[in-house]
Amino acid sequence: MDPEEAAKEEAAKRDHRKIGKDQELFVFIPMSPGSAFWYPKGTFIYNTLVNFIRQEYRKRGFLEVMTPNIYNVKLWEQSGHWHHYADNMFKFEIEKEQYGLKPMNCPGHVLMFDHKPRSYNELPIRYADFGVLHRNEMSGALGGLTRLRRFQQDDAHIFCRSDQLADEITACLDFLNFVYVDVFGFSFKLFLSTRPEDSYLGDISSWELAEKELSGALESSGHDWELNAGDGAFYGPKIDIQIRDALGRYWQCATIQLDFQQPQRFDLHYFDENKERHRPVMIHRAILGSVERMIAILAENFAGKWPFWLSPRQAKIICVHPNIVDYATQVKEKIFNSGFEIEFDEDCPDTLNKRIRNAQLEQFNFILVVGKREKENGTVNVRTRDNQVRGEMKVEDLIKKFAKFRDTATQEFLVVADIASGGYGAVYKVRGSKGGVFALKLEKRAPKRDHYKLQMEVRVLQEAAKAKPEERQHLPTLIDHSEPHSSSSSMFIVMTLLGKSLGDIKRAYRKRIFSPNTAYYCAIQAIDAIKEMHDLGFLHRDIKPANFVIGAPGTKDANTVYVVDYGIARKILDAKGSMLTPRRKESEFCEVITYLNGLHYVDKIDYHWIREMVRRVAKRRNCNLREPYDWQKKNTHSRTVSR
Repeated sequence: MDPEEAAKEEAAKRDHRKIGKDQELFVFIPMSPGSAFWYPKGTFIYNTLVNFIRQEYRKRGFLEVMTPNIYNVKLWEQSGHWHHYADNMFKFEIEKEQYGLKPMNCPGHVLMFDHKPRSYNELPIRYADFGVLHRNEMSGALGGLTRLRRFQQDDAHIFCRSDQLADEITACLDFLNFVYVDVFGFSFKLFLSTRPEDSYLGDISSWELAEKELSGALESSGHDWELNAGDGAFYGPKIDIQIRDALGRYWQCATIQLDFQQPQRFDLHYFDENKERHRPVMIHRAILGSVERMIAILAENFAGKWPFWLSPRQAKIICVHPNIVDYATQVKEKIFNSGFEIEFDEDCPDTLNKRIRNAQLEQFNFILVVGKREKENGTVNVRTRDNQVRGEMKVEDLIKKFAKFRDTATQEFLVVADIASGGYGAVYKVRGSKGGVFALKLEKRAPKRDHYKLQMEVRVLQEAAKAKPEERQHLPTLIDHSEPHSSSSSMFIVMTLLGKSLGDIKRAYRKRIFSPNTAYYCAIQAIDAIKEMHDLGFLHRDIKPANFVIGAPGTKDANTVYVVDYGIARKILDAKGSMLTPRRKESEFCEVITYLNGLHYVDKIDYHWIREMVRRVAKRRNCNLREPYDWQKKNTHSRTVSR
């Protein structure tokens, strides 16, 4: 099939409108065009997504508020929306006064800020609002959940001092990086949209100042960005974010907009420590953008295979025999009462295999089969929608596992690509059940083997996780790992997905060398990386270009150099920071190395001294230099190597 036709066919399979219908998530009814009716399972996804952002708001200092849907036209005239946006608003008359349904939340938040005197030490104030918005889109522009007349946004407005502006914008960029990259596994592009040519509020100098602030924040973020001249909002420049889905398509979602106009139009002010008035700066910010639009993007990106925490079909019980129905019902009640979405269809006449297959096609994350043996053991037989059989598991243990999937960083990981393999095991690119793309390293267990390289890797990254962020800038983040004494046939570690090694990058160039600038810059970062390991109390012991890698392309850390592969690292500091005693004394033969390193080109080598040093070491180790060589001996299979 032609690649273009194949792409169209895949896109049609993933169309969120088809998924919404097949999975009974939402429906559109002509009596309310441009508005979605959400079924219970779609409502679960909707509310879970909103609550996820709500929890992040609490961590990041946002204050959730609720504002009216209807405002007098006088408010829209003062804000400037009436002149620039009236055609996209629903307008009506009440008692000879004209009103409009709000298409955005900013004027309402401005009124709340202005309702009482504000002090400098109150700022920044971060208002967040999930209020319903209405925009009068043309019927021809409506398209499923991606363009609606009625929708909700994770809308927020930040009022801050000018000296707080850079930190607030940086925090906004960090927020969106967490949601898009860490949680959902998207890559994204950043665009700086500047002053429109004709339709804009305020003076050019204010616009230039705002554009300078945003461009400075983008430069500091480390992300690549592009200029989108003339595409700013009428009240200020903005940072637009386009995310890339599984089909390689880009979607406009988040936005960070800088506004000097609204504070001026509403005469917003705060008082400094000397009781003098100052004008705050206003930031408009949305991470998801329209919640409906984000659900459409996620549905198509995951092809309807929702990650566990977002899935309205987390588990389904399949009963082998009617005699087991009572036990299956008890299992369902236990799991449901623990807060999970579980179903049990006890009247299905189909065969067991067909019922399992149907549950997989319905995209249940887990299928729980129960029969006579499971009832006797108090267990369920677990398999995934990808037909991975997990075997029997106690119901209580399964509930704990589900809770980890939902509430912690512990996840299920699906391999999406091979990265590398060798004698040590293999490295894969994986997608987490909660979203996000990571690197997974696998090391096979062996009989009578106590030490594994991945154990040391886990130990190093666990110590790094305890350090401050600025003290581990060149070490990846530990996401998950296997237990040391697990009965599994392999050990694994999941960490930040990074890019290529400096060795691989260098070999791709014609002369296999970096430019001086790149070489020096990488050297400085490599030194910092080694120092971070030493400060954590570890000696790497395998420093080479292959073990220094750059960040993943398209992320804010794409140009950061990381040190990796700590399998043969050694602990050199104790808990108090004191140097540990070496495992063994320094070999006398090291004196030879020191001697050779000190020689110059014209120096004469003292071979007699070197030979005597070798004899001395041999004597200390009770070696008999008159014995035959190993290959002269019969039936010698020793693998012992002298140290």
